[in-house]
Amino acid sequence: MKKLTKEEIKFQVDQLRKDKLVYAAESAATSLVGLVLIFGLGMVLPTPILYIRVVLVILVITLGYWLFMGIGNFKRLKKIKQLEENLK
Repeated sequence: MKKLTKEEIKFQVDQLRKDKLVYAAESAATSLVGLVLIFGLGMVLPTPILYIRVVLVILVITLGYWLFMGIGNFKRLKKIKQLEENLK
């Protein structure tokens, strides 16, 4: 594997930071849409059982993406710290 230059390492760090921001924004948007759907569907769905099932699906999707984003961002943070150590 070739040795990375300082500029390449800085570029990778910058890209990883941008990726972290994108995933965090997507997670916030997913959570917001989930909340809007949960409160909006209460007025539309005919039975409470159907509403509970739909809410559970929405919660699983929202929490699943939040967990995916959190784990991914933690890995990116570790990689950023490792690359920054290589710069010193």
